[in-house]
Amino acid sequence: MATEIQTQADATTVAVIGAAGKMGQRVSNNLVESDFRVLFSEASPKGQELIRDLGRELTDSTTAAAEADVVVLAVPDVVLGKVSEELVPLMRPGTVVLTLDPAAAYAGLLFEREDIHYACAHPCHPSVFLERTTKEEWQDTFGGIAAPQEVVAAYEGGDEIKQKLADSVIRVMYAPVVDVHWVTVKQLAVLEPTLVETIACRSGPRFTGDNRTANLRLADKVKELAAEKEVTPAQLAIAWVLAQGEDLVPIPGTKRRTYLEQNVAALDVELTPDDLARIETEVPKAAGERYDEVGMSAVDK
Repeated sequence: MATEIQTQADATTVAVIGAAGKMGQRVSNNLVESDFRVLFSEASPKGQELIRDLGRELTDSTTAAAEADVVVLAVPDVVLGKVSEELVPLMRPGTVVLTLDPAAAYAGLLFEREDIHYACAHPCHPSVFLERTTKEEWQDTFGGIAAPQEVVAAYEGGDEIKQKLADSVIRVMYAPVVDVHWVTVKQLAVLEPTLVETIACRSGPRFTGDNRTANLRLADKVKELAAEKEVTPAQLAIAWVLAQGEDLVPIPGTKRRTYLEQNVAALDVELTPDDLARIETEVPKAAGERYDEVGMSAVDK
């Protein structure tokens, strides 16, 4: 596997569009240490100055898009559609477009070409169950520097060679990586706001094999029940936890203002005894154990 990745790296050009942004810098810092030929592109003058201060050569985005085998769109979600509309038409057939968040892909906002391959990868951040042995690992809260992390990725193009190419780039830009777990775009879009960075990142028994299939059906049932109440699945989940007793406090995670507002609004969601009984009946215990053997070894220690 290592030899295969090395061979791909020797012959692969990777372009980072938005290289001076938060995620652009993170992935660039790893890619620059690899054997990939890396092209750095940044639109803002301040960002361009930052790239130059780091000793990296700037490449115009149109040139980078035309030359690269893999184009990483490390730009904010709100401009992904516009940026892809400008750059995708310039790409060579067979180019892999790699985004860092599934929202635009799931919403159909990316400029589409039948001869372009679209992938998305989201880091899970180092698990709380990770055994850290060095100061650098302890300091690496978000991953990509010293502490190993899992990555969840999506690709539906059906080309195994292109998926392997995307995989090789993902493993470098989010390194050190434990493994890359491939799902559908829809699954990644559902997981990313809450589960990718908290539970799915551990890729434990509940998120593999037949258990994953069964639990995705449970997730669909939660969405169905939430729709009936005219709330989001997250709001239903928070309301359910609050209904379990005053000694329980839900701790939802979010990184967007929209989700924060939705979480707060869950305080106004009322679940009747009938609602709670139905949830208990139609959303039974998840399939599979919560943790694998590695995870269990860290419990109560």
